[in-house]
Amino acid sequence: MRFEVANLLGVYEVQNPDTIFRFNKGVQFNMVYPSLESFNLEWKKISTILRAEILELDNEDLFTYSEDDPEMKGTFDLLSGIIEREATIISILNTLLI
Repeated sequence: MRFEVANLLGVYEVQNPDTIFRFNKGVQFNMVYPSLESFNLEWKKISTILRAEILELDNEDLFTYSEDDPEMKGTFDLLSGIIEREATIISILNTLLI
């Protein structure tokens, strides 16, 4: 998800196993998945880049909404929703691994 958010903010980074998980694919049997270590390295890399991009956003970037489409969410709402979803997923994974 962090790579997707970075792309929305104009940072064009791609996760190495992008094709494996593209379009929110589930578990694929007979697939060789990358190591957990490679995921951790990419997580750290994109987290640093994404943090810098988020800190560069000003109030206008965060709270601008489309007048043409009232259903369209602003950047702040989008980031808040993604952060909430990511926190939920991490919590679930933590619970499963205990």
